[in-house]
Amino acid sequence: MPSAFVQLALSPDGEWAAIYSSRGGLAIRETGTGKSVAHFETEFMLNPVFSPDGRALYGLIRIAEGTPFVVTVAE
Repeated sequence: MPSAFVQLALSPDGEWAAIYSSRGGLAIRETGTGKSVAHFETEFMLNPVFSPDGRALYGLIRIAEGTPFVVTVAE
């Protein structure tokens, strides 16, 4: 089985972690407790990044073969 592709982003205040895994989609977790607060199924994601105020998460996802774009995935 091939290894998983993983991406990580931390919110500016360090309260949230966005973790993308090619095997499990995108999870938003509280860093203090590890509690999952949101989960999104997506086949592919690159470069997750929180907005400066930490209220939005952006990333490049692929909705059709070879068509990446920036989308807000959590707000």
